[in-house]
Amino acid sequence: MNKTIKTISSLAFSGMLMFGATACGNKTGRKNPAGTLRIFTYTGQNYEGIDMDSVFKKIEEESGVKLAFEGASSADYYTKLAPMMNTGDFPDVIWSDPKNSSGNFDSWADPDTNNLLWNLDELLVGNEERYPYLTKLIYSPTYKNIKYFDGHYLVPNVSAPGWAIYYRADWLEQIGFVDENGKAKAPVTLAEFEYVMQKFSGNDLFVDENGTKSGQTWGISPNAEPFYVNPLYTAFGIFADWEFDANGEISYMYTNDGIKDYISWMNAMYQKGYIDPQFNTNTGSRDREDKWYTGKVGCIMTNGGEHMTWVVGQFEQNRGEGKVIVGPPPTGTGESSSITGKKLGVAGEGGFSNWGTTYGGYAITKACADPHKALDFFEYLNSPEGTKIKMYGIEGTHYELKDGKISPILSNRDREGSSFWQSTKSVENTTVLSGLHKIGSLFGGVIDWETYEETGEVLCITDFSSSYPKYADLIEKSQEYRKLKTGKLVNFTAYPASISTKMKQIQDLSSTYLLQAILGQKNLTSDWNDMISDCQKFNYSTICRIIKETAQANGIGE
Repeated sequence: MNKTIKTISSLAFSGMLMFGATACGNKTGRKNPAGTLRIFTYTGQNYEGIDMDSVFKKIEEESGVKLAFEGASSADYYTKLAPMMNTGDFPDVIWSDPKNSSGNFDSWADPDTNNLLWNLDELLVGNEERYPYLTKLIYSPTYKNIKYFDGHYLVPNVSAPGWAIYYRADWLEQIGFVDENGKAKAPVTLAEFEYVMQKFSGNDLFVDENGTKSGQTWGISPNAEPFYVNPLYTAFGIFADWEFDANGEISYMYTNDGIKDYISWMNAMYQKGYIDPQFNTNTGSRDREDKWYTGKVGCIMTNGGEHMTWVVGQFEQNRGEGKVIVGPPPTGTGESSSITGKKLGVAGEGGFSNWGTTYGGYAITKACADPHKALDFFEYLNSPEGTKIKMYGIEGTHYELKDGKISPILSNRDREGSSFWQSTKSVENTTVLSGLHKIGSLFGGVIDWETYEETGEVLCITDFSSSYPKYADLIEKSQEYRKLKTGKLVNFTAYPASISTKMKQIQDLSSTYLLQAILGQKNLTSDWNDMISDCQKFNYSTICRIIKETAQANGIGE
């Protein structure tokens, strides 16, 4: 183990109170029957009551835990889980994304009120040898500051930032935005991006191979959630979330003065008709389903990696193949635009916002009869062997390694069926079960433990290009373009839980203003001042001070 990490782990443990697994339990006093681990997770309802396949039978055998899944879709996840938790009939393990749980997670974890979730520190202390990989993971520099109520309540879902920018290659070629070989190229600067959005916008500008005209089109119809277009506001120097500014003070991204130039530019793009006038109605997946798949826009910004199976795959079913390329996050030039008359970002700035290498995680509830057995399960899943098995299956049965790349063994996967393996398209355009394991991929990506031992950094190295062969070139190209804009407070949640509600209110208020300002419904002077004044009603300055002090107490931003 890296010496630095040994020191950090030792300090983390030595500074903790020595709690045991017999600490105060949930107030209902209820325990689930021993022997089976009930796991409530996103889409877990799809695997409720089924017999495990060979992959999860192997995981059960190695971890010594019998598994039972239940869950809900993203649309009604907390609607289903919250009543279970609040009435005492709750699972042993739950997945949660605290930021988007409407305060539920904090309520369940609060040790002074409900006390429904285990502080994992209480379970890990003194058990470093039993849980070597969980110890490394949870107390690594990458994840050590994902804390609530001064403790670690989540086993993080390790992931890789995976945003991508997709363009209509056929449209780029028709407007003459091509390389020296006459092939479509992607915009590199914000000036080029603006130009392409202009040329994509109008009526019957394009004709397909069947002679069908395109009708009314726009450059882009972004999702109403502002973070979808994060590659655009990063060109203006904006960091994700709450962050230190150039003066060493904390601000929230949509309340930072630097966002004004971005809003002004986006409003100009909107006024000129380069942005779909109804984009503010794009909730959920409507930006894909109503605008991208139907050929109404030439650009979309959304998930990359395995998500290309539907972002590109569904598009190709509707519009034909070979018509999509990916591009880099456009870089700001700092110049004044000849098209919109607005400032084109900050010279040299750009990238994809780094929101952190985790999307939620798993908590162990106080209803679990044996929480240490639950940790045995997560220890195996995050071990060098388990981290691969959960995603690719058993080596020699479900995949083999060829030149360091995953090569799925399709005949064996076919026997177990599409209930367990994600289907995708082969290079020959046939449907194959070469994708990731459906259940295993719910527990985060493949961890690069070799890099961890060298640097102490936890990285996700899931081989998406081999698992989704038809889109391998696009996946690899998008990975080449993965320039991240990373702030100091990435993966930091260690601030007092008492301010979380106010933080969320400020975030909602300012993001609503941002959308209204882009639509031209709010101005950047008096309305901006009113928005800041409203944020102050939620103790904005005090919250910024508390976050700064908490970060500095944890060695960040000193």
